[in-house]
Amino acid sequence: MRTGVRWWIKFCVAMELKSYVLYTEEEMPLSWERQRQVELLLVCFMQWLSRIEPAIRGKTIGGYCDHVCMWMQHVVCGVPFSEVVLSRGKLRAMRKSFVRLRPSKYRAKRAFTVPEFRQLQRAVWSIVRSASKTAGEKFRAHRVEMMVAAALEALLRTSEMADSKVASASNLEPFALQDLHFHYLKNGVECECEWNEDGTVDTTRAMYLRVPMTSTKSDQFGQDGEVLYFPRGANPGDVGTFELTSQFVNRYPVPRARHPAVPWFRNLEHGNYKQVTHYDFMVDVAKVLRAAGVSSKGLGKHSFRVGGMNALQDAGASVPEIMALGRWASDAWRVYARRERKGLLRWTARVLQSAPPA
Repeated sequence: MRTGVRWWIKFCVAMELKSYVLYTEEEMPLSWERQRQVELLLVCFMQWLSRIEPAIRGKTIGGYCDHVCMWMQHVVCGVPFSEVVLSRGKLRAMRKSFVRLRPSKYRAKRAFTVPEFRQLQRAVWSIVRSASKTAGEKFRAHRVEMMVAAALEALLRTSEMADSKVASASNLEPFALQDLHFHYLKNGVECECEWNEDGTVDTTRAMYLRVPMTSTKSDQFGQDGEVLYFPRGANPGDVGTFELTSQFVNRYPVPRARHPAVPWFRNLEHGNYKQVTHYDFMVDVAKVLRAAGVSSKGLGKHSFRVGGMNALQDAGASVPEIMALGRWASDAWRVYARRERKGLLRWTARVLQSAPPA
């Protein structure tokens, strides 16, 4: 980190930008010379990011750093930008890269849709009913169904649910069984369903599941210490995170005394109660999807988050609501937006119908 700071100071002094102001209102639009200086400042900052110690920087910053050399070639060395990426305006393109709107294979994961989840559910039910499947296989099928449902409803990344080999702040404090609170209202007062000592819980009266966010996870409404809410289905027969979690904890109970140390998404139904790994989770997802006749190609750590966010769009949620539910403080949610041409046809079909007669 110190090396990066020293390099930053040295670069600024060399470029005579020690106390530089980017631009003033009177200078808009920027002249060519001024735009060049702003570009150099941005390159300077990105180059500083690239010098940060690998142990400190995460994958996101690492992705920026991979592009710094290219920007340095285009801007500092004078290589024409249009000859490389066929785009107009180096400053605009560099800004798009910095706010993660750049094209990237790493982030180009497909959205996992709600119809695919229903197919996954049907495959899980067939696995559970099968006499040839072992108890472990049925446990993993139930776990996959619950985890995917939670990821879609709460717009979770898989790194927030499963343990990954790559150190991440989001999986340092996994959701524990003690974090699960089933609530109901009695005479207008919120009451909690009590857990039994054997690890079961009666959720007959419960209206929603409340799960506190840990200090390493962004909360649901932009305030530290908030929680995730999973409501009971509005219609009889609805099966969502609330129902699946209630069934799961009662089907595979863990003694209440061990709840603080046992993850919500645990590894085994008995014995070893460690957090399920990302690899095992994705392998199980692929198996269930294969049984459902659905391809798992392109699924990644953000696929369920992307799918849940797009389901909110299709349901008519507003931008502030999407940002609150997805825990976004910026417009980064736009990177997740997916639109299928067939799905948009319902709007084009209304164009002439809504036009007033001449």
